[in-house]
Amino acid sequence: MRKRKIAGMAGGIAVVLVILGAVVSCESLQQNNSMVNLVIKPADYESDSGGLLTINNLSPTDVAVFAGKIERGNFMGAIKAQGSRSFDLTKLNLTDKGAFLFRVASVTTVDRKGKTGISEDDVIYTGLVAYEKGRQINHDIFAKIDDRSESYVYVSNLTKYVVELRLNGSTGDKVAVLGPGERSKKLWIRQQELPYTFFPTYIYVDPNSGEMDVFTDTVNLYGVDFIPMPASQIQQVYEFKDPGQVIGGKQYNVAFIRLTNNATDLVQLQTISAAFVRNDRGFFGTNRGDADVYQLASDQGPDGREYPSLGIRRRGVDVPIAGSKIVKPGYEYALTIPDTGDISLREIGKKSDNVNTNVFLQLD
Repeated sequence: MRKRKIAGMAGGIAVVLVILGAVVSCESLQQNNSMVNLVIKPADYESDSGGLLTINNLSPTDVAVFAGKIERGNFMGAIKAQGSRSFDLTKLNLTDKGAFLFRVASVTTVDRKGKTGISEDDVIYTGLVAYEKGRQINHDIFAKIDDRSESYVYVSNLTKYVVELRLNGSTGDKVAVLGPGERSKKLWIRQQELPYTFFPTYIYVDPNSGEMDVFTDTVNLYGVDFIPMPASQIQQVYEFKDPGQVIGGKQYNVAFIRLTNNATDLVQLQTISAAFVRNDRGFFGTNRGDADVYQLASDQGPDGREYPSLGIRRRGVDVPIAGSKIVKPGYEYALTIPDTGDISLREIGKKSDNVNTNVFLQLD
């Protein structure tokens, strides 16, 4: 099936979240009505001791990071361009498992606006954090966000899900996110010679397990090509609709691998040698005694996709997976890594349908 090409428009990825949180106090932050007045200090760039959330700023600009809507003033800290910083999530009033959205604005914009305050219009990137108490999380800020606000895509999210755009595949890098019901949003993305290909996917985050259900619809199943347009050009708003309102309904283009590491050291899942897969916490590997969920693209039809060289790397050695290596869209598989012996995939079954789950976003 051919993917769509849309100038200045794109499909999206949606996520249902249950999020709890409270305002973070910081001496660098002053709140005035719904606007945020912020003075960023050198200490705000320093990592929190024991912080389990690491955000890697791949963009060319220094950014300020906020938990939830930026107008709420939940300032978490700042990150230098091409730098990384860890954050202590215990400073937020969160449940043991769940998810929240973080938003970033450029430090240049914050400094320029001063007492005028910043708002959602100044947000240049939004990311999703699915967390579990005591476990590390890793997230990348997209490298090609447009901090100069020169080119954008104009979108609206008409669903109760978060909409997330992934680059060049159903498991690709995360480019942009829209919150539930967020309308008339400009996604600031740098122009490039060729169109971007985004894969729109909806995500439900289970508030009890913290795990994600990732799906899409027939319209966006094979990705969408689009070109960010100049800021001076008026664009038609592209609307993301509930997959239940689209012919064919909810669709999958990924499979879910539940990897349990019973070995004595780190293991890394790979599709071919050294082609490592990120888990849902954003890491290329699972430590001993831990369990993680990995998403594998399965977008070659209802019968699934075969990975002939699927295996793991352990102690620098490639270990193949025995038996069938076909993964079907929307199915869960168990992959248990013993200290010794063969490794094989076991099909668990179709992922449960959470599409009608209600949403509660305290920070949004």
